[in-house]
Amino acid sequence: MRELFRRLQLSWGAKVFDYEEEAIEGVLEKSEKMIDLGVGDGNRAARLAKICQANEVYGVDMDCTRLWHAQKKGIIGVRADLNRPFPFRSGTFNLVNSNQVIEHLIDPDTFAMEIRRILKVGVSP
Repeated sequence: MRELFRRLQLSWGAKVFDYEEEAIEGVLEKSEKMIDLGVGDGNRAARLAKICQANEVYGVDMDCTRLWHAQKKGIIGVRADLNRPFPFRSGTFNLVNSNQVIEHLIDPDTFAMEIRRILKVGVSP
C-alpha cells in the first residue's frame, strides 16, 4: 500500500509541475540570479532555473539533508530560518520562488517584507 501511495504522489506531483511549468514558461524572463525559499530537494528550483536561464541559483531551507540534495543539483544551499531577516543583501535577486512555505511560518509578514527587500528594484513581487 505504501508503495502504491508513493507512486501516486510522484505521478500527481510531476503532472502538476508540468502544468505549472507550461503556464510560467511564457511569463518568466531571463534571470541573472534566482532564489527558492523552502528549496527542499531542489527539483523545482532546478527546473525554474532552466526555464529562466538563471546563472546563479540559491536555495534556502532549514533541513540540511534537503539542502544537500539541492546542492547536488548545482544549487547554492543556505540554511536559514525564513521567519527571520534573510542573510542576503537588498536587491540581490531577479526572481524569488517559494511554494507551499508561507502557511508554515510563524511570521509571514517578515517573510513577505524580506522577499520585497531581496528583489532587485523594478522587479514585481
